[in-house]
Amino acid sequence: MLEGYFGRELAEGHGSPEEAARAFAREAKPQQLDRVARQLKRFHEEALTLDEAEWRAALSALGGAWHPATLDVVGGIAALLEDAVPPRYSI
Repeated sequence: MLEGYFGRELAEGHGSPEEAARAFAREAKPQQLDRVARQLKRFHEEALTLDEAEWRAALSALGGAWHPATLDVVGGIAALLEDAVPPRYSI
């Protein structure tokens, strides 16, 4: 997801991380959306215990070209994806 939607596709026309996340939520299978939402939520929760250089390095290690301005942006995207998970697959 980070490489696809937050890498080349963000640069190719989604315009913002929120729009990229919405596009992913529309196009992903429910199981995939649930998995990614869980992973990003977990990353955000763990990143809250790190300093900025550490969480940025950890995010970079996951791949993709996404460089969010703040950790709050990561939390917002995690929440957006979580809200998009169909009830049957809900976190």
